[in-house]
Amino acid sequence: MKKEKSSFLLGHFYVFLATFLISGSVIACKLLANSMNPLGLTLLRFIIATIVFAPLVLFSKSKRNQIRRALPRSFFISFFYSMYFVAMFAALADTNVLHVGTLGTLAPLVTALIGIPFFGTRVGWTKLLVYLIAMVGTSIIVFNGSLQTMLHFSMNHGDLIYLIGVLLISLYYTALRGLHGGIDPSVLAFCTLLCGTFWIAGSMVVLQVPLDISKISTLTEITSLLYVAIFTTCLTAYLFQKGSTLLSSTRVSAYQFTQPILVAIMAIFIFGDVPSVLGWIGAGISIIATVVLLSMKEKK
Repeated sequence: MKKEKSSFLLGHFYVFLATFLISGSVIACKLLANSMNPLGLTLLRFIIATIVFAPLVLFSKSKRNQIRRALPRSFFISFFYSMYFVAMFAALADTNVLHVGTLGTLAPLVTALIGIPFFGTRVGWTKLLVYLIAMVGTSIIVFNGSLQTMLHFSMNHGDLIYLIGVLLISLYYTALRGLHGGIDPSVLAFCTLLCGTFWIAGSMVVLQVPLDISKISTLTEITSLLYVAIFTTCLTAYLFQKGSTLLSSTRVSAYQFTQPILVAIMAIFIFGDVPSVLGWIGAGISIIATVVLLSMKEKK
């Protein structure tokens, strides 16, 4: 019992750390969004991440032996994972972080609904209400408590692209839980990055998109690319794989509600942007609702 509780807490730690790292990538992705084609950007980050991760798996005989079994699963999982990043880059070229943060709050609910046919879980009216409260709280901090900005929110082309991304990341959370098959998380993460590179490279060939690396030229762009490649692709791929073996897909996705809060906190230290009083209230609402969601038992 004590060991199960320890594993459960570790699962939360892995997923929270992954969410924290991804929150830091929101600004980095925005800095990169207009530098080159979204497919090219995503391919670069996956190539770098795969190269960084490779020694951890290839230098271990026990892990190398699992690659053959992991590849078919990772080929499926990586489609959702890689195409989500493509959608995010493409969306950020036509929309802003505010809209992405707002629409991202839909992912936990979408994941829960997808889990109904795949895992036989039930959402229930109480849980649905908590999801909606968490979405409202997160939206308040995303809009920094500005009612006028919230009322003038309107969908644009980039937002529609990111809605596809929301569906993709929700399917990714679901696939992680259903397809890990007891394989070492580091092997699955490496194979996911490898297969993701294949998916993106294949898409570029079909769509005839050139890879123009010369467009990544400034120190800011290079630093941003390395951050999203190493920390929010390589490391988070492992953390999500590890966390998904210990937590349900709905619990993993629930951490999406904390992402705008973490971004806001980082913005205080990086840019000196302090949220309004209403923004902090929204953060409190979202945190409480997220804790409730994470503590609720899975119904079947």
